[in-house]
Amino acid sequence: MDPDAKALPAGTLATLHRTDGKPLGVGSFNPHTLIAFRIFDHDTSTAIDEAFFIQRFRRAAGLRERLFAEPYWRLAHAEADRLPGLVCDRFGDVLVMQMNTAGMQALSPLILSAADAALAPRAIVLRNDTPARETEGLERSVSVVRGTIEGPVAFRESGLAFFADVLEGQKTGWFYDQRVSRAFVAPLARNTSPSTPIVLPEASPSPPPRQVLLMSSA
Repeated sequence: MDPDAKALPAGTLATLHRTDGKPLGVGSFNPHTLIAFRIFDHDTSTAIDEAFFIQRFRRAAGLRERLFAEPYWRLAHAEADRLPGLVCDRFGDVLVMQMNTAGMQALSPLILSAADAALAPRAIVLRNDTPARETEGLERSVSVVRGTIEGPVAFRESGLAFFADVLEGQKTGWFYDQRVSRAFVAPLARNTSPSTPIVLPEASPSPPPRQVLLMSSA
C-alpha cells in the first residue's frame, strides 16, 4: 500500500485495480484494517448511490419473500447480499441495522433513504454496538433513527408469536439463523411445560480405534 492510499480517509469509495492496471471493482477502502477493500460491484461504472441500495434491498427482499410467507427475516447479510459490512434484520415494519465497516458508516444517509424507499419501515434501529466497529476505527452506539420503539417488537416465526428486544437484546435482538433449529425442537416440546426437560437419546458409543501392526520385511 503506497503513501497516497494510506492517506485516504477510512470508508472512501474507490476503484480497485490489479498491478497491471486492470480494474477489479468499485467498493469502500479503509487503509487501517486487515480487510482494506470491500467490493460493491465488479462493474467499475456502477454508481454507489441511493438507487444502488434500493436495488440491492429489493433484490434481497425478493429472495426472502420466496421462502417465507411473513416479513420476518434477515434482509441483508453483508457479502452474501453484496452489501459488505451491512447486516439488517426485518421485524415486519421495523428494521434493525448494523453498519460494521467505515464504508457503510460513511454511506449511512444513502442506506437509510434507500431502506425508506424500498421497504417503507415504521422504525429503523441502528445497533452499531458490535466489536467489529472498533477494528474499523468506529465508535459503538445504539440509536433509533426512524420512528419510535416503545418496547420489545412483536413478530411471528413458524406460526408462533415472539418478542425481540431490538434496543438491548443481543446483536439485533433475535437470531434468525436459528430458525431451523427452533423448528426442529418444537415437536419435541409438544405437550410439555417450560419446566419439563427435553431428553434426547444418547448417541451410540463410537467403536474403539483399530490397532494396526506394521511389520517390516527387511
